Amino acid sequence: ANNPKFAGPATINGKVWAMPKNWGTTGFVLNSKKVKSNPKSWKDFFDVTMGAASGHTILHDYQLTTIGGALCALGYSFNSIDTKELAEAEALLIKSKPHLFAITSDYQPGMRNGDAWLSICWNGDASQLKKDIPEMEYVIATDGGEIWTDFYAIPKDAPHLDAAYAFINFMQDPYIQVREAEVHGYAPTDARAIELQPDSLGGDPILHPAVELMNGLEFGAAQTLTDPNRAEVMARFKSA
Repeated sequence: ANNPKFAGPATINGKVWAMPKNWGTTGFVLNSKKVKSNPKSWKDFFDVTMGAASGHTILHDYQLTTIGGALCALGYSFNSIDTKELAEAEALLIKSKPHLFAITSDYQPGMRNGDAWLSICWNGDASQLKKDIPEMEYVIATDGGEIWTDFYAIPKDAPHLDAAYAFINFMQDPYIQVREAEVHGYAPTDARAIELQPDSLGGDPILHPAVELMNGLEFGAAQTLTDPNRAEVMARFKSA
């Protein structure tokens, strides 16, 4: 019942290594009472950060999404490990740094208390923010970004394999998946669970965006997550 779109990233050489759990997108969230210019892209995001929202933007403390957003703003792939493209992304990030409120992956507090007006954002956080504060708007950027899946996997030296399989089997029950989704606030990947969702989840366009909005999104690649150059770019940006 799992959509191949989400199961695909767990399949290597025809063998499935992990079980999809839930999925989402990484875009940005803005306070529409503070940011009036209606940014639609990562290019817009950085322009607003260095303009009207100066002092009020949060970037993630996470190289995948922060460098990824900068790369997309420059017209490059979210997953790029090209040294020239990474140098340009680093320059953009360092140029934006004096205009930031914070570099943190815990961005809900800043958005909620009004210190931050704009933040890189996972869509489940955006859904929570929107429910509590109607002026919060989530944007899947027109120039790219991330689509992701969370998975269950069992380490190869796990001492209690039977218990691990039993737990994953239990969590695959569609009814259980929906109960869990109501707590964590992200969309399930299993078609059976998607059908059972209450309207609060199934009818949320932040969790279930129109397919065409996601055309430019990429799954984070293993080489992107482990690239030493990207790690160094992030370290230099944070210490700049």
